Amino acid sequence: MGLREAGKSRRRRRILRAARRLIESGGAESFSIKAVAESAELSVATLYNLFGSKEAILIALLVESIQSFEERLDALAPATPIGRITAISDLAVGEFTSAERFYRPLLSLVEQMGSRARLLGVIRRCVDLGEVSIRWAIETGDLLAVVEPRVLSHQIFMAFVHSLRMWSSGLASARLFEAQVLHFRTLMLAAVASEPLREQLHRRLEELNASMLELVDFGTGSFDLQPRGAPHTLEKGARA
Repeated sequence: MGLREAGKSRRRRRILRAARRLIESGGAESFSIKAVAESAELSVATLYNLFGSKEAILIALLVESIQSFEERLDALAPATPIGRITAISDLAVGEFTSAERFYRPLLSLVEQMGSRARLLGVIRRCVDLGEVSIRWAIETGDLLAVVEPRVLSHQIFMAFVHSLRMWSSGLASARLFEAQVLHFRTLMLAAVASEPLREQLHRRLEELNASMLELVDFGTGSFDLQPRGAPHTLEKGARA
């Protein structure tokens, strides 16, 4: 990397750090090109030259988070494909809920973006992660090749996004967010699992169904909004 490119890279990191500080401390309302430029001690023109728009800064923040997540996943190095599939969503839930003050306003800002086309690269990257693990699980015989791996990965990802949006909008606690992700993931894997993994996942689903009933009152439609710890039932049996 030449000196010019190295300088641009440093300024980009400086801008992203400033944007994260603003969002974390002041919420979605604090985020603007002018505010980020002032916080980063750079000109507005520099921000536009390096990113092009405030939406591009938001996407860059998401990509930065994904890169950090991928590094932690690689360091964890799960020994089995099912363990890797489990680690992907578990680490993702932990990433979002551990930095709630940053991610809730960030996701709110992303929701307000006029064009969703910018998100396609982020979505593909997330689906790629799951697809690699699912293909590995098919090779080892844990999963049956009855569904195209990319289709299954996309469905698991979309279920995660649904639960994430409920949490980020305040409709679900971190506890319910975790439970929903675990339930959807286990349900989808059980549908394509080979024996004896399928039996383990079916038993796990029975436990998870009971946990979900504790968290959601289907009679009133009210959700568990209390930030309590994970229920014991989530800690029993095989992780999936």
